[in-house]
Amino acid sequence: MEITNNSKNILWVDIAKFIAMFLVVFEHVVLAFKLNDTSYIAYFRNVVVTFHMPLFFLISGYLYKQKSRIENYEKILWALVIPYFIYQFLYLPMKLGYYNLYEHIPFGIASIKCFVGILLGDNLGTEGSKYALSVCPAMWFVMVMIQLRFIFAHVNMTVKNLSLITLFSFLVLTFLKLANIDLYFCLDNTLYAIPYFVFGYCFKNHFNINIELSKKSKFILFIALIGLLQCCLILRHTYNTLLLQYSCGFVGSFIVIIFSQLFNHSNNFVNVIAKNTLFLIFFQSVFLFITKWVKLYDITAFMPKTYELFLFVILYSILIYVVSYFVILLIQKLNWNVLLGKYKPRRLI
Repeated sequence: MEITNNSKNILWVDIAKFIAMFLVVFEHVVLAFKLNDTSYIAYFRNVVVTFHMPLFFLISGYLYKQKSRIENYEKILWALVIPYFIYQFLYLPMKLGYYNLYEHIPFGIASIKCFVGILLGDNLGTEGSKYALSVCPAMWFVMVMIQLRFIFAHVNMTVKNLSLITLFSFLVLTFLKLANIDLYFCLDNTLYAIPYFVFGYCFKNHFNINIELSKKSKFILFIALIGLLQCCLILRHTYNTLLLQYSCGFVGSFIVIIFSQLFNHSNNFVNVIAKNTLFLIFFQSVFLFITKWVKLYDITAFMPKTYELFLFVILYSILIYVVSYFVILLIQKLNWNVLLGKYKPRRLI
């Protein structure tokens, strides 16, 4: 039986999303402060990146409910597409200033290329493109979610169909990796996300697995999974196959899921963050862009010890969480739900 919080959300899902989003922020703070070459911090970051986004895709599949196509299209439009463009255009002035002042790209050319970059979904491949410039790079996740929602709005969610689409995505992605092809519109990222999304959906709707474990058993499983993840990481470092990449993604996701199930309750801070991860992905990008703009990363020169740097990254990530929390509360108070992807249009009868 799944424990729910006061808003009837599944408790472990909220906690898992809270943890996963913190890991995303942690990783981006490491990059913003140029600490990805610091041994232990770099190792922890490399571990985190193997599963923090796969966990989001898995949970998205777990929570997915297929409705009528019209309802699905409305959900895609108001919860993803419109916020995507709002976030991109809010971010745009800062990025244009950066390209003009630091990259010395003429304003007009930068503007055109940024518009193309927005339409392409800020795929990481735009970095080397002659025709596009990245605006808010973190928005690739939203583009992938748009595509996942659109794809599965047109799929009969049977085990057979889901197995076929998973196999297809794996084979195509394998070919793209062997051919060293990077697709625009984040299509390769969407292909990568499909198996996680499908597993999450099947786990809730088709597998019907209901194993009740004690907290002690869950903790033992949590430790065992950490050991398994280490084995997967060692093998991946040696062979780096797509299958091992998925193994790391799934095992890491299960580690967070099992850990999240050790809690019996949450609080308003956790709930607000968990329900607004879409906005937080955008806001932490803004926060860290300003961090890099003012060269705040220079302060790490006064922290020569690794543990000091690691503690600083954690505290700075918490700061972003706290500021985001109050910004979200303000947006809710102003009833600007469209910024949070929560706007629901009234149906005309």
